[in-house]
Amino acid sequence: VSDLRNVQLKGIHTASTRKSIMHNEYIKGDFVYQSNYEAGITILDVSNAANNGELVEVAFFDMISGENRKSFDGSWSNYPYFKSGIVIATSIEQGFFVLRPNLSGETNTPMASPSYEPSTSKVPTSQPSIYTNSPSKPPVLVRITSFSVTAKLFNNGKKVQSTLTFHLENTHDIKAKGTLIKINITKGGTKKTKQCRISRSGKCVIKLPRYDPIKFPSVDVKLKPIKSKFGEYESELNNEYKSCPVFSSACPTLEIDNVDV
Repeated sequence: VSDLRNVQLKGIHTASTRKSIMHNEYIKGDFVYQSNYEAGITILDVSNAANNGELVEVAFFDMISGENRKSFDGSWSNYPYFKSGIVIATSIEQGFFVLRPNLSGETNTPMASPSYEPSTSKVPTSQPSIYTNSPSKPPVLVRITSFSVTAKLFNNGKKVQSTLTFHLENTHDIKAKGTLIKINITKGGTKKTKQCRISRSGKCVIKLPRYDPIKFPSVDVKLKPIKSKFGEYESELNNEYKSCPVFSSACPTLEIDNVDV
């Protein structure tokens, strides 16, 4: 904008199918570098913007494969001003990325979104295409890394309430933020379902309904199948609770005994 008293609307740009929330963006030459949270980094050609308002997407790099929600996760800023052409970018949960987009000429093709979940310990030093599935790479798995049960008495011991605490990470030690944890609780033939979502710190807490410990000496808890964008859930890798991987095939049901209260 060269004259704030004479601002004109030249056109409106609508994002591609990777719709999310736009955050910081920077212009270098004929290109604008946008950090778009869950849609990652988008690079647009703005050479015709002053004439007809046209912005053309020429490249993108997606930090969170398969996720394009309007959520404050993913890339919030980048820096494209190195003479080498390298672009550095941040991602809230996935870490720090070093990218080298190929923007020479006018025939650039948008770079494909990676389907491999990168580790925060690995920083890409080449183009985004290095993140592709490979038979030589082990699968990324999600598991319960820590689990605990605590209990509190109420009404002079007439009622008890147990609290279950889950910590969930994948095998790259990335916290499985947003993953839904659902359990079925069986108490005296009555079933109830409770749930929680893994927080940014990798933890979620479920408080069981209060019950009479005399009338119900134990409560059974079963974990429903976990689906996570951070990898495939593998119960056999779960942390041990009472000498057994919790909610694994060897001990799928957790029995909360009031002796532990």
